[in-house]
Amino acid sequence: MKKILDEEYYSLIETSELLGISRQAVHTLIKNGKLKGRKIGRLWHFSRKDIKEYLDQRTPPPGTKKED
Repeated sequence: MKKILDEEYYSLIETSELLGISRQAVHTLIKNGKLKGRKIGRLWHFSRKDIKEYLDQRTPPPGTKKED
């Protein structure tokens, strides 16, 4: 994790490990607009907020059932 302008950012590899998905899957999420990130130079970085927003949009609120 890096600190950039007083905000902590995760690398693409760290983000893929946190989400339990491949690096290619992270790239796909970025391409499809489902995960926000910042490209600094050649490398992608993701704030805690970016990751939380992605998780929140794919996780149903507590007390709701998953529909089949």
